[in-house]
Amino acid sequence: MNKILVILSIIVSLAHDDIWELEEKAPLILESEVVSPDKQSRASLYSLNQVTDEEVMSQQHLKIITPSKSWWLSTIEPGFTTINKIEFIDNYNLLIVQNSFTVDSSSLLNLNTKKRTPIGGGIATYITEGKNKGLFLLVDKKGYLPEGGAYWFDRLIDKNGELIEFLSKEGEYVVCIPTKTILDLMGPKAYPELRKPLPRCIYVDR
Repeated sequence: MNKILVILSIIVSLAHDDIWELEEKAPLILESEVVSPDKQSRASLYSLNQVTDEEVMSQQHLKIITPSKSWWLSTIEPGFTTINKIEFIDNYNLLIVQNSFTVDSSSLLNLNTKKRTPIGGGIATYITEGKNKGLFLLVDKKGYLPEGGAYWFDRLIDKNGELIEFLSKEGEYVVCIPTKTILDLMGPKAYPELRKPLPRCIYVDR
Protein backbone atom coordinates (compact mmCIF):
# COMPACT_ATOMS: atom_id res chain seq x y z
CA MET A 1 0.00 0.00 0.00
CA ASN A 2 1.36 3.41 -0.97
CA LYS A 3 2.09 5.79 1.85
CA ILE A 4 -0.24 8.78 1.85
CA LEU A 5 0.06 12.08 3.63
CA VAL A 6 -2.99 13.15 5.57
CA ILE A 7 -3.81 15.97 7.95
CA LEU A 8 -5.91 14.74 10.83
CA SER A 9 -7.25 16.18 14.08
CA ILE A 10 -6.54 13.92 17.04
CA ILE A 11 -8.37 13.91 20.40
CA VAL A 12 -6.35 14.14 23.64
CA SER A 13 -7.20 12.17 26.82
CA LEU A 14 -5.73 9.39 28.94
CA ALA A 15 -7.17 5.99 28.09
CA HIS A 16 -7.01 2.56 29.75
CA ASP A 17 -3.69 1.03 30.79
CA ASP A 18 -1.56 4.07 29.91
CA ILE A 19 -2.70 4.11 26.27
CA TRP A 20 -2.84 7.77 25.30
CA GLU A 21 -5.27 9.44 22.94
CA LEU A 22 -3.83 12.53 21.27
CA GLU A 23 -5.02 15.94 20.18
CA GLU A 24 -3.09 17.97 17.66
CA LYS A 25 -3.16 18.70 13.98
CA ALA A 26 -0.16 17.10 12.34
CA PRO A 27 0.90 15.44 9.09
CA LEU A 28 0.67 11.67 9.40
CA ILE A 29 1.93 8.97 7.03
CA LEU A 30 -0.02 5.74 6.68
CA GLU A 31 2.28 2.74 7.32
CA SER A 32 -0.07 -0.23 7.42
CA GLU A 33 -3.73 -1.14 7.81
CA VAL A 34 -5.63 -4.26 8.88
CA VAL A 35 -9.33 -5.14 8.76
CA SER A 36 -11.33 -7.40 11.08
CA PRO A 37 -12.58 -10.76 9.71
CA ASP A 38 -16.16 -9.43 9.42
CA LYS A 39 -14.87 -6.29 7.61
CA GLN A 40 -16.61 -4.06 10.16
CA SER A 41 -13.57 -2.71 12.04
CA ARG A 42 -10.25 -1.28 10.89
CA ALA A 43 -6.90 -0.43 12.47
CA SER A 44 -4.56 1.98 10.69
CA LEU A 45 -0.97 2.60 11.78
CA TYR A 46 0.42 6.07 11.08
CA SER A 47 3.82 7.64 11.67
CA LEU A 48 4.34 11.23 12.76
CA ASN A 49 7.63 13.05 12.25
CA GLN A 50 8.22 15.99 14.57
CA VAL A 51 11.07 18.31 13.60
CA THR A 52 12.89 20.25 16.32
CA ASP A 53 15.98 22.45 16.20
CA GLU A 54 18.16 19.47 17.12
CA GLU A 55 16.55 16.36 15.61
CA VAL A 56 13.66 14.70 13.85
CA MET A 57 11.54 12.58 16.19
CA SER A 58 9.28 9.86 14.80
CA GLN A 59 6.22 8.55 16.63
CA GLN A 60 3.49 6.12 15.67
CA HIS A 61 -0.24 6.29 16.28
CA LEU A 62 -3.13 3.92 15.69
CA LYS A 63 -6.52 4.92 14.40
CA ILE A 64 -9.24 2.45 15.40
CA ILE A 65 -12.59 2.44 13.58
CA THR A 66 -15.48 0.20 14.67
CA PRO A 67 -19.17 0.26 13.67
CA SER A 68 -20.02 2.31 16.79
CA LYS A 69 -16.98 4.54 17.40
CA SER A 70 -13.50 5.60 16.34
CA TRP A 71 -10.50 6.86 18.31
CA TRP A 72 -6.76 7.47 18.22
CA LEU A 73 -4.13 5.69 20.31
CA SER A 74 -0.49 6.53 20.84
CA THR A 75 1.64 3.43 20.40
CA ILE A 76 4.56 4.86 22.35
CA GLU A 77 4.93 3.32 25.83
CA PRO A 78 7.79 3.89 28.26
CA GLY A 79 10.74 1.87 27.03
CA PHE A 80 9.27 1.08 23.62
CA THR A 81 9.96 3.03 20.45
CA THR A 82 8.11 1.39 17.57
CA ILE A 83 5.21 -0.88 16.76
CA ASN A 84 6.10 -3.62 14.30
CA LYS A 85 2.92 -5.68 14.08
CA ILE A 86 -0.87 -5.25 14.22
CA GLU A 87 -3.23 -8.15 13.57
CA PHE A 88 -6.90 -8.88 14.20
CA ILE A 89 -7.31 -12.26 15.91
CA ASP A 90 -11.12 -11.97 15.77
CA ASN A 91 -13.69 -9.23 15.18
CA TYR A 92 -13.07 -7.51 18.51
CA ASN A 93 -9.43 -8.09 19.53
CA LEU A 94 -6.33 -6.54 17.99
CA LEU A 95 -2.86 -7.97 18.58
CA ILE A 96 -0.18 -5.27 18.98
CA VAL A 97 3.56 -5.99 19.08
CA GLN A 98 5.91 -3.19 20.14
CA ASN A 99 9.68 -3.05 20.07
CA SER A 100 12.49 -1.32 21.92
CA PHE A 101 16.17 -1.53 21.08
CA THR A 102 16.58 -4.84 22.92
CA VAL A 103 13.16 -6.38 23.70
CA ASP A 104 9.65 -6.83 22.28
CA SER A 105 6.28 -6.65 24.02
CA SER A 106 2.90 -8.03 22.88
CA SER A 107 -0.57 -7.04 24.03
CA LEU A 108 -4.20 -7.58 23.10
CA LEU A 109 -6.52 -4.59 22.64
CA ASN A 110 -10.27 -5.17 23.05
CA LEU A 111 -12.04 -2.77 20.69
CA ASN A 112 -15.30 -2.88 22.64
CA THR A 113 -13.84 -1.87 26.00
CA LYS A 114 -10.58 -0.19 24.87
CA LYS A 115 -8.87 -2.32 27.50
CA ARG A 116 -5.41 -3.68 26.74
CA THR A 117 -4.27 -7.03 28.13
CA PRO A 118 -0.49 -7.63 28.21
CA ILE A 119 0.33 -10.96 26.58
CA GLY A 120 4.00 -10.83 27.54
CA GLY A 121 7.50 -10.09 26.39
CA GLY A 122 8.42 -11.36 22.96
CA ILE A 123 6.89 -11.32 19.47
CA ALA A 124 3.42 -12.91 19.50
CA THR A 125 1.84 -14.96 16.74
CA TYR A 126 -1.77 -16.10 17.04
CA ILE A 127 -2.25 -19.84 16.42
CA THR A 128 -5.29 -20.68 14.30
CA GLU A 129 -5.12 -24.47 13.99
CA GLY A 130 -3.93 -27.63 15.71
CA LYS A 131 -3.91 -28.52 19.41
CA ASN A 132 -2.71 -25.02 20.34
CA LYS A 133 -5.44 -23.19 18.41
CA GLY A 134 -6.47 -19.99 20.19
CA LEU A 135 -3.12 -19.57 21.96
CA PHE A 136 -0.23 -17.22 21.24
CA LEU A 137 3.30 -18.30 20.38
CA LEU A 138 5.69 -15.77 21.92
CA VAL A 139 9.27 -15.97 20.73
CA ASP A 140 12.42 -14.42 22.16
CA LYS A 141 11.32 -13.52 25.68
CA LYS A 142 14.46 -12.07 27.25
CA GLY A 143 15.72 -13.11 30.67
CA TYR A 144 18.90 -12.76 32.74
CA LEU A 145 20.77 -15.38 34.72
CA PRO A 146 21.86 -14.57 38.31
CA GLU A 147 25.50 -15.07 37.39
CA GLY A 148 25.10 -12.67 34.47
CA GLY A 149 24.27 -12.94 30.83
CA ALA A 150 21.02 -12.81 28.86
CA TYR A 151 19.03 -15.64 27.35
CA TRP A 152 15.96 -15.81 25.07
CA PHE A 153 13.20 -18.42 25.24
CA ASP A 154 9.83 -19.23 23.64
CA ARG A 155 6.47 -20.08 25.21
CA LEU A 156 2.72 -20.47 24.68
CA ILE A 157 0.40 -17.89 26.30
CA ASP A 158 -3.40 -17.68 26.40
CA LYS A 159 -5.57 -14.58 25.78
CA ASN A 160 -5.37 -13.64 29.46
CA GLY A 161 -1.58 -13.62 29.42
CA GLU A 162 -1.33 -16.90 31.37
CA LEU A 163 1.68 -19.13 30.73
CA ILE A 164 0.63 -22.43 29.13
CA GLU A 165 3.88 -24.11 28.08
CA PHE A 166 7.60 -23.51 27.60
CA LEU A 167 8.95 -24.36 24.16
CA SER A 168 12.57 -25.35 23.58
CA LYS A 169 14.51 -23.62 20.84
CA GLU A 170 16.59 -25.42 18.25
CA GLY A 171 19.90 -24.44 16.74
CA GLU A 172 23.65 -24.58 17.03
CA TYR A 173 24.00 -22.22 20.00
CA VAL A 174 21.17 -23.29 22.30
CA VAL A 175 21.81 -24.28 25.91
CA CYS A 176 19.55 -26.09 28.37
CA ILE A 177 18.51 -24.13 31.47
CA PRO A 178 16.59 -25.96 34.23
CA THR A 179 12.86 -25.22 34.05
CA LYS A 180 12.78 -24.44 37.77
CA THR A 181 15.51 -21.84 37.30
CA ILE A 182 13.49 -20.07 34.59
CA LEU A 183 10.34 -20.12 36.73
CA ASP A 184 12.25 -18.77 39.74
CA LEU A 185 13.72 -15.97 37.64
CA MET A 186 10.23 -15.04 36.36
CA GLY A 187 9.22 -14.20 39.93
CA PRO A 188 7.03 -15.55 42.74
CA LYS A 189 3.83 -16.20 40.81
CA ALA A 190 1.56 -19.21 40.41
CA TYR A 191 1.02 -20.57 36.91
CA PRO A 192 -2.24 -22.53 37.20
CA GLU A 193 -2.56 -23.12 33.45
CA LEU A 194 1.00 -24.38 32.94
CA ARG A 195 0.90 -27.80 31.31
CA LYS A 196 2.32 -30.73 33.26
CA PRO A 197 4.58 -32.59 33.46
CA LEU A 198 7.27 -29.95 33.14
CA PRO A 199 10.44 -30.78 31.18
CA ARG A 200 13.66 -30.99 33.16
CA CYS A 201 15.15 -28.07 31.24
CA ILE A 202 14.34 -25.66 28.43
CA TYR A 203 16.64 -25.06 25.47
CA VAL A 204 17.21 -21.32 25.05
CA ASP A 205 19.37 -18.99 22.96
CA ARG A 206 22.36 -17.38 24.69
